[in-house]
Amino acid sequence: MIYPSNLSKFRNGIHAFAFGSIIAASMTLAVEAEDAYEENDFGHTPPYAGMKLNDPLSAIAGVGEQFDQDWYSLDLPVLGREVNVEIEWLDTPGSENLTAFYLGGPQNGQAIAGDGALTFTPTGAAKVVVAEVQFGGQGKRYDLRYYYTDEDPYEEPNLSDDRYNAGYRPTQGLALSNDQGLGKLYDSDDFRLQIPPGQEQLVIDCRFSHTEGNVDILLLKPEGAVLLERAESTTDNEQIVYNLPPEGGNYHIIVYSRSPYTGQAYDLVWTTSNPKRAALLAKCRKLRRNIKKANRKRQKSKVRRLKKALRICLRQLR
Repeated sequence: MIYPSNLSKFRNGIHAFAFGSIIAASMTLAVEAEDAYEENDFGHTPPYAGMKLNDPLSAIAGVGEQFDQDWYSLDLPVLGREVNVEIEWLDTPGSENLTAFYLGGPQNGQAIAGDGALTFTPTGAAKVVVAEVQFGGQGKRYDLRYYYTDEDPYEEPNLSDDRYNAGYRPTQGLALSNDQGLGKLYDSDDFRLQIPPGQEQLVIDCRFSHTEGNVDILLLKPEGAVLLERAESTTDNEQIVYNLPPEGGNYHIIVYSRSPYTGQAYDLVWTTSNPKRAALLAKCRKLRRNIKKANRKRQKSKVRRLKKALRICLRQLR
């Protein structure tokens, strides 16, 4: 009896056996269109190990395509914290599901069909979770993400949110404590700012208690991740004051720690100002008041001088 030496898979799900080097002449082999994370076939090859905490699979090399049982290793920097492993099917799922278990400990034994998340808390020496996407085998597309459930609301958006990797965009002048609550520093946090032209100064205030753990801040220009300013101390609170170019642009605030990440609480607020424009506005207001006083006193020549100065001031504001 002759046994097959390999197995070639067709995209339409039909299997063709190759007996040694002999393949029926009438058979036309098709190359299966796998995703970028192969070979990560469950039980046969190592799991894909390129995923990062909080980052969707789609941000690495596109979404997954489930032609076979795909598996991924998910590194956990901190043990004893509750984890969500979340899947989103971009095509209507059939019998596909997600199973998660972890190495160095007992199998988790959880599985979910369709969209959703598996929640569990690895313990002991289990620092790697293996997530397996299985069944179906029809090339249906999916996205995958894992994250700690106790993160603050400013972490990367949900899988279906097309703002992913844009970072959270805090509102100017609105502290996090008045937005969705204080930030928690379990890892470095990224905030993105879009500053319109004409602003002269950016002020960033980060408020925290140093007794709860160190917190520091950086200001980066996204293009080339250029470091513009940093604030690092061993006391409460940090502040950055940065003189802006006239064209404005996009900026990153990175909140991080030089000591262990323990979920330190912090507040953050940013504002921009234009001191020169503010000074000109104040000057114009003062000139208008003086014109009124001079008119009341019938000081015509003084009124003419003040009006000329006001016209110059207003031109400078344009």
